[in-house]
Amino acid sequence: ESLHFEAFVRAAREFGLTISFEEIVSNIPNAIGGGDRLIAEGIVRLGEGLNTEELLKEKRWHYSRLLEKADVQPRTGFLEILQWITEEARLPVAIGSLTPRSQAEVLLRRSGLDGVFPARYTVLLEDVGEARKKPHPDVYLKTARRMRIDPSEQLVFEDSAVGMTAARAAGSLVIGMPAFRTSENIAEILEAGACRIFVDWREMNIAAVIENLAKEINV
Repeated sequence: ESLHFEAFVRAAREFGLTISFEEIVSNIPNAIGGGDRLIAEGIVRLGEGLNTEELLKEKRWHYSRLLEKADVQPRTGFLEILQWITEEARLPVAIGSLTPRSQAEVLLRRSGLDGVFPARYTVLLEDVGEARKKPHPDVYLKTARRMRIDPSEQLVFEDSAVGMTAARAAGSLVIGMPAFRTSENIAEILEAGACRIFVDWREMNIAAVIENLAKEINV
């Protein structure tokens, strides 16, 4: 996520607009998780003489260059939670992301997660299509289908309000895991209806969370 924002900052600079990550998030609602076009259109509104398509083209070039050298690691504490889910609880897991496959494969390979999430349990942009991106529920309907469970049995971990809206529209519970701790992002996540929010995977007792959620559902 941070690479995408840095690419936008550099792209905007190419057209004479100096803008920071903080300014993007503060001035463009749902910039986190909203996708390239939403951010590009928001930046165009903030600057003069900018063109959305040209900005997107420049952004994608910068992102590709940044990705070539990026050190991609899972967030601290995530692998321990994932291990409990898959080995102790023996629950199925899937990825629901609207990242293009060409980019996702690089991120998964660099992070080592390609060996954890089988391809059949990985739903990406090409599996959903541009017209049915988040906040449409399609991506999470597909992850549930691939895990052979009902969407209501699915617990989604999301870092953006847009993704949470998609998960809730699919009928799934969703936990907020914001990658950025800005006041705007936290407020958007709260408004989107997260049943829990954690800013660090190490804060989470996943066994207790699942047990408590199950009790709440059955009340």
